[in-house]
Amino acid sequence: MSELQPNLAPIFSSFADWCLHKDSLSKEARHTVEALLKYARTSDCNEADRILTNLIPFLQNHATVAEVG
Repeated sequence: MSELQPNLAPIFSSFADWCLHKDSLSKEARHTVEALLKYARTSDCNEADRILTNLIPFLQNHATVAEVG
């Protein structure tokens, strides 16, 4: 999950962790989380995590095909 340490940036292992703790993030990190939630078309952190996780292999394959073409 996450591990909070004093004076250090939080360590999160998933988008859901970042999302669930977004109130403790920097303004920039919060903006990124909000943008990804909008992209996933949901405000549910766990659902967005599932959507974004499933999207990564698709984007990696698409980039590979585009580079070859």
